[in-house]
Amino acid sequence: KFAWKPWVYLGVGIILAFFVSPSGYHNVTYMFQLLNDKTIIFIEEWQPRPLAVYVGELGLLWIVALWSTWKSRRNWVFCTALLVGVGFLSLRALRHEVLFVIAATGITIYQLKYSKSFDRFAQYLAARQMLAGLLLLVSLFGLFTYTKTHYQNFVQQDQLFGYGAFTPAKGAYEFIKKHNLQGNMFNEYGYGGFLLYQLYPKQKVFIDGRTDLYLCCEMPDVLTLSEK
Repeated sequence: KFAWKPWVYLGVGIILAFFVSPSGYHNVTYMFQLLNDKTIIFIEEWQPRPLAVYVGELGLLWIVALWSTWKSRRNWVFCTALLVGVGFLSLRALRHEVLFVIAATGITIYQLKYSKSFDRFAQYLAARQMLAGLLLLVSLFGLFTYTKTHYQNFVQQDQLFGYGAFTPAKGAYEFIKKHNLQGNMFNEYGYGGFLLYQLYPKQKVFIDGRTDLYLCCEMPDVLTLSEK
């Protein structure tokens, strides 16, 4: 006989937790706000990457996580649901990809822990410590090289070359300083953080990357101008 009462209690408890937490009903309204937020067009990390790029970088992790789950089949329903759910989010926005990496890596490690084939491989390496150490060094070197290369690509793409540096807005900042321009600025969304860092409090920006601070007043104006 299926024990349905614990699941009902759990579901009711989760729903109540949304409303009795310090944020209250804002937990729900914030979710709807995110799903309908028009500021996504200004924020690259909220946008999905091209599918070819996504598959090229995370495709192997998908295969390994799904293969290990199919091979061991430990709590496979939960693991598959978690992998698909977080994977869907990672396809919707760049910033969610890290959540998929964490989930897929955790699921893979969990499944391999109960894999007889992996256990035999681990015992094989345990008996050959020199080989195990060499494989570890090669893996760490590969991970370091991969991370360093992708970080450099990210820096070059967004032209970020150090703390407080942003090449596209450098000329505007130097012009303002050279000619001693006064007053507040009407600036582009992506330039706000750099200009704020360099010029505040002498000059104030119209908007910057802290979207939540500008939702009531400035952001509607920015959206209207972007549609013109």
